[in-house]
Amino acid sequence: MISTYKQAFGVDLGNEVLESRGVVYSPCTAAKSLKAQLLQTNFFSNNPGKLGGVGPLYRYGYKHEFNRHHAGLAVDIMLRQGTKETILGHNLAVLFFQFASTIKFRGMIYENVTVDLINGTRFVRDWTGGGHDDHIHIDWHNPGNTTWQDGISQIPLRRRDNSVVQMTPVDGTRIAESITWAPEASTSFDGDQALQAALQALLTQFDAGTLKDVDMKTSMK
Repeated sequence: MISTYKQAFGVDLGNEVLESRGVVYSPCTAAKSLKAQLLQTNFFSNNPGKLGGVGPLYRYGYKHEFNRHHAGLAVDIMLRQGTKETILGHNLAVLFFQFASTIKFRGMIYENVTVDLINGTRFVRDWTGGGHDDHIHIDWHNPGNTTWQDGISQIPLRRRDNSVVQMTPVDGTRIAESITWAPEASTSFDGDQALQAALQALLTQFDAGTLKDVDMKTSMK
């Protein structure tokens, strides 16, 4: 499947974008499966707003892009920084890594750790890009499957008050025009009982206040 800028924002790249329309989000099978698995636990069923990943129409300063989130290839699991939810985040990241052959994610970032699928192997490395202290990012995206349009300097945005402002590309003078879904995006695991049992056990400990912290890098072996 190919997701396009036009599908997400309603216009061809370069034309006026309507803030009132927002972003049309069509999650891939794997993203839907992960959310379905998490929503079977008490914590996430009581806090469904913690499961995001749509991606904003624009960032601070009217920075604009079409990325893996808009293409339906990512999930963000929001966790309050500096609370016991951080311990939950560490444990969830390790669990996802342990079930990588089931979930088949291609990328995952939380705090200072990133896991990336390269030539069939997932590498655990330090993440220095910031921006992931309050959520686990997990995706099924192959950056090589992106088609770019160069020479883009501004994109008009029609605000809800009918004023027009100019958005600028996040990535210099180019914006992705289409993203072809990686094969892993079609992975269906919402009914996987082993993953569900592991999630239930982890979240039961969290709910009881007995979940112990783990070091992500040393635990992802």
